[in-house]
Amino acid sequence: QTNSPEIERHLAVRDYLRAHPAAAQAYSRLKQSIALQGHETRAAYQAAKSPFLVACQHAAVEWYRKSGSQR
Repeated sequence: QTNSPEIERHLAVRDYLRAHPAAAQAYSRLKQSIALQGHETRAAYQAAKSPFLVACQHAAVEWYRKSGSQR
């Protein structure tokens, strides 16, 4: 779907993490930590990583738009 804010957000985060290894490592460590905590449902796992992603999304979308990465 073109011009979809939802799709843009997902692509922005993906590309941002690829271009910013420190952010990708922080996200990886967070996901590993959450997995070790034993969240029993997908919803609980997603809720646990949500604060990081919300913070990352703002920077990622701004970076994505400035970098011309839009497809």
